Amino acid sequence: MKFNSIKSICKRSSTCVLFDDKHEKENGEEEYVQQWIGDGNAMYPLYDMALLDENSICALFDLTEKQKEKFNFRQTDLPREKYCFEDTDARPENYVESSSISISYLDLMLIPLFTPFGLLFIQANYMNPLQDDSKDLEY
Repeated sequence: MKFNSIKSICKRSSTCVLFDDKHEKENGEEEYVQQWIGDGNAMYPLYDMALLDENSICALFDLTEKQKEKFNFRQTDLPREKYCFEDTDARPENYVESSSISISYLDLMLIPLFTPFGLLFIQANYMNPLQDDSKDLEY
């Protein structure tokens, strides 16, 4: 996962949403938190990082005081009731096929993806943080 790409996405939209996914350890006593980060349109898991909050995000994003005033920050629980975040899911996974072309519209670069449900367009910059995981991009 490329954190600088996530940083760029959040700074571009002046928005950062931190999602806390709380898990109990097997003994039921201790709890650990897996965090996810995004701009409200996409979210990415944060692995091997200290727990983040508004102050640490401002420091990591190198935000000036003036930028902080215009920056939208929110920290909330992961919306597990809306999305499946498990490694395995009872539903079958669908293969997504990308095209060899991209479409430029205004200041956006759109990538067409062919899914079993039809054609879908995604902004290219939302795929940048995943470039380390290129084998997983098509599922």
